Amino acid sequence: MQVRKAKQGYKLVKSLFGKYEEIPEQWNIKQINSLGRIVTGSTPSTSIREFYDGQFLWATPPDLESVKYVYSTQTKLSKKGFEQTRKLPPGSVLVTCIGTVGRTGIGIQEMATNQQINSVITTGVDHEFLYYQLSYNHKKIKNMANQAVVPILNKTDFGTIKVLIPESEKEQQKIASVLSNVDSLINQTKKIIEQTQKLKKGLMQKLLVEGIGHAKFKKVKSLFGKYAEIPEEWNHSKMKDVCKKISVGIATSTTKYFIDNGVPLIRNQNIKDGYIETNDLLHITKQFAKINESKKLNEGDVVCMRTGYPGQSAVVPSEMNGWQTFTTLIVRPNHKILDSNYLSMFMNSIGRKQITSVQAGAAQQNLNAGWLSNMSILIPPLKEQQKIASILSNIDSEIRKEQKYKSHLETLKKGLMQKLLTGQIRVKV
Repeated sequence: MQVRKAKQGYKLVKSLFGKYEEIPEQWNIKQINSLGRIVTGSTPSTSIREFYDGQFLWATPPDLESVKYVYSTQTKLSKKGFEQTRKLPPGSVLVTCIGTVGRTGIGIQEMATNQQINSVITTGVDHEFLYYQLSYNHKKIKNMANQAVVPILNKTDFGTIKVLIPESEKEQQKIASVLSNVDSLINQTKKIIEQTQKLKKGLMQKLLVEGIGHAKFKKVKSLFGKYAEIPEEWNHSKMKDVCKKISVGIATSTTKYFIDNGVPLIRNQNIKDGYIETNDLLHITKQFAKINESKKLNEGDVVCMRTGYPGQSAVVPSEMNGWQTFTTLIVRPNHKILDSNYLSMFMNSIGRKQITSVQAGAAQQNLNAGWLSNMSILIPPLKEQQKIASILSNIDSEIRKEQKYKSHLETLKKGLMQKLLTGQIRVKV
C-alpha cells in the first residue's frame, strides 16, 4: 500500500488508532509508562477508625468528577492512615481505572488515592499537558477497560496507553496554558451561575411568601399543613379554583405519527426550570394533531413535568401556540386572577416542595392532574404577581445568558483540544 507524503514540517506515523496520520516533526507517540512512574492507590484498613477523619487527602473516583485540580476529598486520612498508603507528590496526574474509567485530575499537594485510581508521577512530560492529553483521550482509555460488570484497566495496560507528546517542554506548557485559561473562564462562569441561582432561590423563598413591601400579615393554614403568615391582601386557594383547565397532553401511542417536519411535540424532558428546551423536539402529523385538537397548547399555558422532576414548569410562549405535548400536565390559568409567569415561578419553588413532601416513592415520580388540581397556591393581587414574576424572570435571563456563555466556552475548549493536542494547530513558543 502506498503511503502518502506528509506536508512540510510534519511526518507520517502509525497513529494511536492504527492508521497513518500527520503529526509535527518535533512530536512523538509515547506510552504513559515512559513519561513517569505509575502508582496504583490503596485503601487503609476501614476497620481501624484511627486511620480516618484526619487532614490528609485520599481521593476516590467521585473526587475526580468535573474537576481539574483536587483541592479536597470526601474522605480524609489521619497521619497513621496516610502512612499506610502510597504517597503522591504535588502535580501527580490521577486517572480512574476501575468503575467509572477515564476521569482525570491533578493533585495540588501531597496526597494518596484508593486502588481504583492510577496516578502518574511525571518525569518526561509537563504534568498539565499530560492531564489534557489524557482528558482528550478519555474515551480511548474507557474502551481499553475490560467489559466486566465493573470495568477495570490494570496498571500494566494503563501504562501502554499512547499519547502525542511535543519534544519541547515549552510547547507542552504553552498548549496546557491555553487550555487552562479556557478552563479558568469556564470555572468563573460556573461560579457566577451558582451564585445567581443561590440568589434566585433566596428571593423566591421571600417573594413567594412575604411579597413586596407588606407591613400587615395574617395567619393561614400553610401549604404544608402548618400555620404560616402571609400578607393580608393575599388569598389562599386551590389550583382548580384559579385555573380554567388542568389536563394531560396526548397520552396514546404516537410512534406511527412521527414525521421530520410537522407539529412540534413537547415531552417531559423538554420542560426545564422556567423555559422549554427545543433542541430535541419530536414532530407529529397535522392530522394526528387535529384529532387531539382539545389538547393543543395556547400561549400563556403552563406545562408541568409529570415524571423525573414532577412539577417542574415553564410558560408556553407565543411561538409555541398550537403545539402539542406528550403526557405532560397542561395548566391554563384564569388570567384575570393568576399570571402565567407567577404560576410557573410558584410551581418551580413552593409547588415542587408540596409535591415532594406529600407524595413519596413511586407516586412522587408520576404527578397526576387530580392531585395538581387540589394543590394549594398563594394568590397575591395580579399586579404584585407580575412584579414578582418580573424580578425572578430577570434573574432567570441572567442565569441563561451565563449558561449559554459557558456552553460556548466548552465548545471552544473541545475544538481547541482537538487541534492543539494533535498538532493540527501549533502554538508559538
